[in-house]
Amino acid sequence: MKTIVRSTALTLVAFVLALILPNTASAACEGFADVPGDAACYESVMYLAEHGITKGTGASTFSPAQPVTVRQWAVMLCRAYGLETSGEAWAELGRSATEQACQKGWLNMTALSTTDTRMCRGALYESALAAAGVPVYDSALYEGGTNLSAYDNYLRVGCELQLCPADATASEIVTRGEAAQLLHAILTQSFTVEAPPAPVTLENPTGVHTNDFLLELRRVPESLLAAFNEAGWTYRIDFDFMADLSDRLDMSCIGATSYGTKTIYVSDAKATIHEFGHFLDGVLGFPVEHEQLYLAEAQNSGLRDYAKTNSREYFADCFVYEALQAQKEALYADYGKLKKQVREYDVIKQNIDSILRQDREPERGKETERG
Repeated sequence: MKTIVRSTALTLVAFVLALILPNTASAACEGFADVPGDAACYESVMYLAEHGITKGTGASTFSPAQPVTVRQWAVMLCRAYGLETSGEAWAELGRSATEQACQKGWLNMTALSTTDTRMCRGALYESALAAAGVPVYDSALYEGGTNLSAYDNYLRVGCELQLCPADATASEIVTRGEAAQLLHAILTQSFTVEAPPAPVTLENPTGVHTNDFLLELRRVPESLLAAFNEAGWTYRIDFDFMADLSDRLDMSCIGATSYGTKTIYVSDAKATIHEFGHFLDGVLGFPVEHEQLYLAEAQNSGLRDYAKTNSREYFADCFVYEALQAQKEALYADYGKLKKQVREYDVIKQNIDSILRQDREPERGKETERG
């Protein structure tokens, strides 16, 4: 996988900040007593203070070693990007900033009930990259990539962008000093992340983030993707097309398969597997067996009601079900491997504990004698 970084001395964001944020002289701009000139975060803290993004934790303190809270981070983000907040008291201001950050998608909605929670590095990087508009793709989408937790994946991107050291951990609580350095970096540098390759011809006219769509395409069997490509089909993320189709059919549509234009249209990634079921049905020539299967099973099946409207929808949903079953079996296989590893670790641990007990028993005897 490849990530490209390009740093600039002064980006458009920094220029806008200079225009929209107050630039009045304050004690903060003169420095903080607990942030000496040789501190790793000194430049970042001073930048944030000079641009009115932070006022510290006191008249002359920034508390760089203290953990940063959701509320503190939200306030700095809103000030950095010029979002209007309300409230005179700190609690009111923090609540308003958290609400604004959640509405922008910079924080998860759960932040509203955890404003005083200390932020771990994974959560901080997720928020910072979202605010900076840096697209984050799942590691498994790249060649040689592996499945990572969401926070580990955000931290992976942060490391590749040289925003944090390679040995940083996603679960570690972040200090205010590190948070200041991260915010300073995303405000004064520009970043480009190379998107992973799509397994099919993919059109994305609105430029929406494709991560979820690519993950769904990854669930389609490779043989079917090969047939899709060989037949010259296109996978198109098209919100306007689906909105128009929804109006014409007077129903909510998130996916459609056009055999005439050889195109699968989607507005929601979740429609991908279903539409590939339609494609497969067409490749097979809409066999009469599918109609017979529908008549025999549909009404008593556990599939959704829409799947029971006709044989084509029923087959497409059956394809989704089969894909889910395959995914579940893969998960069970992984779970089985993990259980085996845990059992092996338990055996090793028991052996080590047994050896340690043997070593400790004579020592306990000696202590009794001395007593």
